[in-house]
Amino acid sequence: MGHGYTRPDISQAVSMVSRHMHDPDIGLVFVWDYIENEKMILQKIGTEDNPADMLTSVVTRVPRLMDKEGLPLNKGKVFISKTSPAALKEEYLAQFEEDFSLFLKSRSHEMIREGRVILIINGRLSEDPTNGEPWEPLAEAIADMVSLGVIPEEKLDSFNVPYYIPSEKEVKNIVDREGSFELEVLETFPIEMGDKSVWSSDEKFIKNLRSFTESMVSHHFGEEILDKLYDKFAQIVLQDLATRTEPSEVISFVVVLRRL
Repeated sequence: MGHGYTRPDISQAVSMVSRHMHDPDIGLVFVWDYIENEKMILQKIGTEDNPADMLTSVVTRVPRLMDKEGLPLNKGKVFISKTSPAALKEEYLAQFEEDFSLFLKSRSHEMIREGRVILIINGRLSEDPTNGEPWEPLAEAIADMVSLGVIPEEKLDSFNVPYYIPSEKEVKNIVDREGSFELEVLETFPIEMGDKSVWSSDEKFIKNLRSFTESMVSHHFGEEILDKLYDKFAQIVLQDLATRTEPSEVISFVVVLRRL
């Protein structure tokens, strides 16, 4: 999406995004206001030009996660964890950089010079990529299904989610290296996991987590185990939330890029 004027009020745009990020009931009303006032133009982006959904930080494919002997690098896990080898993080970062660079290059061909694009990206504040929300409890739930004989162990060992959460530094470096845009703004907005002002009940919070993990889980493990798996997943997540002394946060980046 590119703006049709050359010097938009970037601070106003970022402020508007931040005000609505915590209010899912309002949703994207402010975007439609921009469209109706011809401050923003919507364009359809073909699948071949849109390899990664940057709203969720999905990567187009899972990196190669086997050692030279063909054994899983991330045995018993589904995401980057504290016990994962350093090579795993590098594989995920390389795939994310490839996808994000292609995304930026594709968007640059659709925009005039000095146009702006605003992105909302899941991110992290730490340089440590091992924040496993919600993947650690999902791996624990799957491991429980393995122990019960419902899921074969090799199914768990061969499952790694196509998802990477970048740091601020990584986003900045990729934008600079790709070269089509200048990074004008990168602001962070935290939301507490289970925050009742965002999710009105624990049930809605769990349903939200299930909504964006279920499709990849069902594709790999099959639909017949979903209800039992997510019942266990809900128990693990709610128990974890109840015993934490400090709330866990989900971080979003609001990024404003200027077309060079």
